[in-house]
Amino acid sequence: MTVMTQETRTTALDEPAEIRFGARGEPLAVRWRDQVCPVAGEVLHWFGGRTWWKAGLPGKRGRASLTETEFWRLPVRAAATSPLRTLELCRDPHTEGWRLAKVTDNA
Repeated sequence: MTVMTQETRTTALDEPAEIRFGARGEPLAVRWRDQVCPVAGEVLHWFGGRTWWKAGLPGKRGRASLTETEFWRLPVRAAATSPLRTLELCRDPHTEGWRLAKVTDNA
């Protein structure tokens, strides 16, 4: 799904990606589609709940109905002169890797 406005275009995805972190846990860059994009601005970090049946997790007796998913929203540039993009990545605690959920291209 792509949403377009005069200033931005947001595309919903579900693709593997990697976040490279610094020594203090701050995100430095994202690797996506064999390209490394450095973080180029203020980042947002949060945790949110998803229902286990939507997260594709098996239901078990005594298991809570929500799983905590970690999110990062990172402004990046592929190169110094490239336009700014905002990537939203998420990671479920029951999986190993990060998934790229949204890409917003800023005009």
